Amino acid sequence: MSIWLWFAIATSHAIGFNDHVRLTLDGGEVVEGWFLRAAEGEVVLTRPSHSDVSNVSLEIIAKVWVNRRPRPLEEFEGEVAESWAEWKAWSADPPPHPWPYLVGASSLVLAGSGHAFLGRW
Repeated sequence: MSIWLWFAIATSHAIGFNDHVRLTLDGGEVVEGWFLRAAEGEVVLTRPSHSDVSNVSLEIIAKVWVNRRPRPLEEFEGEVAESWAEWKAWSADPPPHPWPYLVGASSLVLAGSGHAFLGRW
């Protein structure tokens, strides 16, 4: 029962890092990859099968699937714009980082603790 609740909750969130995205463009071409980040008027996807990163303009997208579920185009564009605004706000005023030697030393004591200090769980 709890796994069904988890699936219901997990599919209702906004787009996030490493969500599987499939875009059908106006000309019928399909671009498939994983969400890396938003850019101004674009979505940036990693495409391991092509060993590259693709920037796709929001203006040429006809249909969107996120995590193998269809998503309304307006909703997707809003989420990408929101992600871009959050990134711009964060980059304008990033949080303070811990002392670099503390991050390195903690990684020697316990693997992964340096990442935890940086907030990269």
